[in-house]
Amino acid sequence: MNEMAYIVQAWLPLLVWQQVDAPKYHKGFITVTCLSVCIIITALGTRFLHDREIQRGEKEVIRGETEGYETGVETPLQHTVEVQSGGKAYV
Repeated sequence: MNEMAYIVQAWLPLLVWQQVDAPKYHKGFITVTCLSVCIIITALGTRFLHDREIQRGEKEVIRGETEGYETGVETPLQHTVEVQSGGKAYV
């Protein structure tokens, strides 16, 4: 994904912001407008999906509390292991 962005950033200015088009840059302004609209739509879509994921997470937490399950992050049990040097290590 990043590679495509780098390619577009490297070649697009050479194609749409040519000096012979100055000062109007018709192709450049149209291209920038279209890319801006695409970026805005992508940002709004990402925000929508993020908010939806947060709401689903809150519903699962509430459902877990009402069903009697503990919520939160569970830490794995630690086991003590003897080390050859005489100390203890926790795994």
